[in-house]
Amino acid sequence: MANRRIAIVTDGYRGVGSQIVRYLLVRSKEPLLVYVTGPTAKAADEAVMTLKQIPDVEAATWSRKSEIRGIELDYSSRDSIRTFRSNYISAHGQQSLSILVNAPVFREVMLKHKPDDARGIVDSIYFGMRRFTATILHTFKQNGSSRIVNVTTPQARPKWFQNVELRSQFSNVSNLKTLDDLMNKYVEDYSNKNLVSGGWGEGPQKTLSSQPFMVAKIGLAAHAMALSKMHHPMLINACSNDIHACHLNDFGSRTAVHLAVGKIGDASGQFWEDNYRTEW
Repeated sequence: MANRRIAIVTDGYRGVGSQIVRYLLVRSKEPLLVYVTGPTAKAADEAVMTLKQIPDVEAATWSRKSEIRGIELDYSSRDSIRTFRSNYISAHGQQSLSILVNAPVFREVMLKHKPDDARGIVDSIYFGMRRFTATILHTFKQNGSSRIVNVTTPQARPKWFQNVELRSQFSNVSNLKTLDDLMNKYVEDYSNKNLVSGGWGEGPQKTLSSQPFMVAKIGLAAHAMALSKMHHPMLINACSNDIHACHLNDFGSRTAVHLAVGKIGDASGQFWEDNYRTEW
């Protein structure tokens, strides 16, 4: 159906991502074609089969003529990103992408990399999502009907840094080149044991082992802020995964789904939590 809006949920095969897929279908007023990505085709296809068996998903897809498809995407691999792009264009030609929700499974990254593997962690969470988004950005219409949501964690904001200058640099980032340089500087400083002299400090948690994950998550949120300034009037935001609200019926997906299909006016370049804009 050509009139269905197309959505992609990266890492929609498990965790909060799978709940985002579920509630996109349930809460959208329009028919959707939702791509569920997984690191392998098998993982993505199995997730789709599981989602289709959920009663509210089954009802929503039937009543609105929506559809879920699994597709392989390892966003840490440039080859996988290129293959995804080729497959997407082959399937849809000039039809525009409407919604992208970047929802990395942070636990998978933690299992794949040692806590002090700053380069691997930043490459997976920040640069992986940044490259994938850049690769498919041209498929969006450059207007307010297009939405991008980067899902991170509640603490992933510049105020986590003790250094005022560093907070300002992340808070006011306006282009991806500047942000890339910041992320690469962090990796270099981490590798050279220059975190304190580089202004990164230890953060309020005072645990260096957790720092690469936190800085990568802050970078993911900052990516949305920079994109929003570069691609106005697209609606591009970052949000918490509402992980503290997972006991609720939407299992932590509420804010991401609201930003993807809800009524948010022309809000863009904002950090959201529990369906409300909050301090970035």
